[in-house]
Amino acid sequence: MGNTRPHGVYRFSGGVKHKALRIVVSLFVLIIAGIMGYAVWLSHHYKQIIKDQLPGIVTNSTDSIYHISFSDISVSFYDHRVTITDLKLWPDNEQVQRMREQRRHILSTLSTVSIPSLEAYGIAWGDLVSEKSLDCKSIVVHNLKWLMVCHPNPGDSSFTRDKHKDPKITRVTATVVNFINPDITYHYKGLKEEFYCYMKGGKAELSNWVYNYDEHKDTCSFLYAHSGKVRFESFIFSKPTGRYVIKSPDLDFRTTANSVTLTSVKIKHMVDYDQQNGKEKEIYNLNFPTIELAGFNWYQLVNDAELTVPKVTGESPVIDIQFMRKNAAKNPRMGSYPNQLLLQVGLKTNIEVLNIKKGYFKYTEVTPKGDQGTIIFSNINGQFRNITNIPSAIAQHKSCTAKLEGKFMNKSPMSATFDLSLANNKGGYKVDGYLTDLDGDEVTPQAQVFTIVKVTSFHLNRMDMHIEGDEYYGKGDFTVRYENLKISLFKFDTKERQAKHGLFAFVGSALLLYPYNPMPGKEVRTVTTSFARDTTKGFISTIWQHMFRAAKKTAVREQGIVTLTDGPETGKGEPPKKGILKRLFGKKK
Repeated sequence: MGNTRPHGVYRFSGGVKHKALRIVVSLFVLIIAGIMGYAVWLSHHYKQIIKDQLPGIVTNSTDSIYHISFSDISVSFYDHRVTITDLKLWPDNEQVQRMREQRRHILSTLSTVSIPSLEAYGIAWGDLVSEKSLDCKSIVVHNLKWLMVCHPNPGDSSFTRDKHKDPKITRVTATVVNFINPDITYHYKGLKEEFYCYMKGGKAELSNWVYNYDEHKDTCSFLYAHSGKVRFESFIFSKPTGRYVIKSPDLDFRTTANSVTLTSVKIKHMVDYDQQNGKEKEIYNLNFPTIELAGFNWYQLVNDAELTVPKVTGESPVIDIQFMRKNAAKNPRMGSYPNQLLLQVGLKTNIEVLNIKKGYFKYTEVTPKGDQGTIIFSNINGQFRNITNIPSAIAQHKSCTAKLEGKFMNKSPMSATFDLSLANNKGGYKVDGYLTDLDGDEVTPQAQVFTIVKVTSFHLNRMDMHIEGDEYYGKGDFTVRYENLKISLFKFDTKERQAKHGLFAFVGSALLLYPYNPMPGKEVRTVTTSFARDTTKGFISTIWQHMFRAAKKTAVREQGIVTLTDGPETGKGEPPKKGILKRLFGKKK
């Protein structure tokens, strides 16, 4: 009984047990020695191996489009660290041309990259074999110089897409990537448009950065990261008609599995310089607390130069524009209506729905003498639909539409519906809207700057309007209900000439002016507008021109006075005409 063993329990004699242990220990020592020997050998030969193998790997995995080189590389297996100096990546343009001639698909954007110093820390060497993934805790990129040239070719969409075997590394990740003092240039060379974007200096911190060889994975990222903060020293957008310069813009973002949210997007004092004389034309201040892009695909944007987003939501956006009239170009602004600009954008764009919540828009026009007229739209809520320039989407819906509501001058309720034609590039539009409860002191500064009218007393009960036209001509139907109107038609430098009983005063005279609409016991008066567009003015100015003309025609008993000041109305195809007094005295300086 004393020698009985429980079932399944075995005992070795001392000699057998020690021998088995010696075998295991010896085997373990041999493995460690082998690993250490291989590591020692590899530590002496890895540079040459990488130099010999890396160019071929890059060339084979990119159809010989890209080449790579570096001057030195340092790998510490113990510290899990890699440092690369003078890293360069560049495209072979001759190979690109050969592939196009063979009708083989290539990416529309090609990159040329130069990195003086790149450091990667906390590399998980084991994942290279088990997961085919290069994972590290931190990457620091110093003085990146990156040129991206996007040259889309519409025919590429029908070209054959080569099938490739998965590379040895299918995924690269980093907990955080820091770019120090980057210099990035994006050059778009489209069939209809060409522009440059320059992003220089500062830094960017990208968290949970992932580059996936399979472009169907990790699509809902931004800059290949799940969150980040970007602080460039400067951003410049340049095209033939203008040069926009932004100093120290802010951009933060975060992502989920299905959306990208841009947060704290701040653009302070963005200046639009005239390309011919270098003068400031417009100054922009923009603040977008949150912009959510639901269904955004980063790989589609980068690889195919296409921005397709099912829904965008902007919370509390602020847009402040200052227009310097004295520096305005005298050249015709043909092709500058919003729908025309959308069709001209080289980037393929399809935003199905854009929601605006609690928006704020301020427009200030500065005269050559420094007088300012300001228009403010606040608490803007509404929706845009079918913001697109893609032919297949336009074939289904031929207009971009918008329905907006808000407050004019922070008080007066207003609503506007826009129908902007995408069927052709003539800038066709229709605008329907209303404005209510507007007092004279809220419109006097605008009337003085934008017209030759001074409003001394006025209350607008309601204005209903319909305007339609294109970049050549427009017409409108208006009903303007108001009371207690008194205006001064001419503005002079002396107070005597502005007096209510001065020679040129235009007040509530029973002979010249209707002080009410409707007049007591009379029907409501309606008016129409019709004139050729002043081609030096943009879309908003054209809409305001119709509104002011309608207000004058409603108020004045003798239409000859309006013709005298503003010129006769014109039919479609006729050139715009100025009034006699405008030709004599000109607009307020």
